[in-house]
Amino acid sequence: MIKELHFKNFKILRDARVPLGPMTLLVGPNGSGKSTVLEGLRLLHGNAGLDFAELKTIGSDVETVELSAHLSGVDAGVITLRQWGKTPDKNRVGKELVNREQCDANRIQSELASIRVFAFDPRKIQQPAHLQTVTTLAEDGSGLAAVLDELSSKHYERFDALNAEVARWFREYDRIMFEVPSPGQKSFMLRNKRDHHAIPARFLSHGTLVALAILALAYLPNPPTTVGIEEPEHGVHPRLLQDIKDALCRLAFPESVGETRPAVQVVATTHSPYLLDMFRDSPEDVVIANRDADGVSFNRLSELPNIRQILGESPPLGDLWYSGILGGIPAQP
Repeated sequence: MIKELHFKNFKILRDARVPLGPMTLLVGPNGSGKSTVLEGLRLLHGNAGLDFAELKTIGSDVETVELSAHLSGVDAGVITLRQWGKTPDKNRVGKELVNREQCDANRIQSELASIRVFAFDPRKIQQPAHLQTVTTLAEDGSGLAAVLDELSSKHYERFDALNAEVARWFREYDRIMFEVPSPGQKSFMLRNKRDHHAIPARFLSHGTLVALAILALAYLPNPPTTVGIEEPEHGVHPRLLQDIKDALCRLAFPESVGETRPAVQVVATTHSPYLLDMFRDSPEDVVIANRDADGVSFNRLSELPNIRQILGESPPLGDLWYSGILGGIPAQP
């Protein structure tokens, strides 16, 4: 598990340490580096190239961009991605992987390669999927139909459990169905509970599509080792947010629902005070991003002074954040 990310001269993060746990909810104003943290996870995965011109802190005269992942558990160690700009003695841009402590580099590389960061796009989620030998959910949500089809054909019990959740989350629907729009393709539908009429994905609301993608992710038999999600509340009604949170907890704490698979580290960003409210009883899962003249800092909610007393005597957590008592709000003029 990644217990901390350390950014140096990385976009807005000049020198910032981000504490992470099994479940981490990142809150803070626009421009405070929340999405940059998820971009760091993408780079560790290796799905994005290190581009010095794009990553270097604007206005900085330094010539090095660095991202370090501090690992805990059996693979404790530090993995660093470093990129140099043009220097007098080194006219090149480079990248290196540094194993600073004794740990199993091959195993770590394998785990990093399994990282996925999702920014779900309803327009991509609803599209028919090509059926392939290897079925994965893309970062924008495309391929969901193929993922659901594979669950229905190879993992019957999981698909049945997923349908039970569909009926509970979306009261007007009772199960997932499929159609074949063209040879080699599948698209999904949701069956109306009242008249059993199947509603094609292209006619479902954006919030329903995003919620269904998150729900499916929670029921994968072999999910990624680490999952980042950009604003999981996007388009979702506030009454569904507790279910969204429960799905993320299913990934992060599988033993709590009787799962025997390895835990998935979850990192999610949000601007929703309603979703934040769901974490009132677990302030150690909340990290607040603050930006001031000195840069950006990230602090666990549980480590703020007198936080237990504040939480015990005050209004909803989302209201506290909105008020500015906890920090992590836009700078005032």
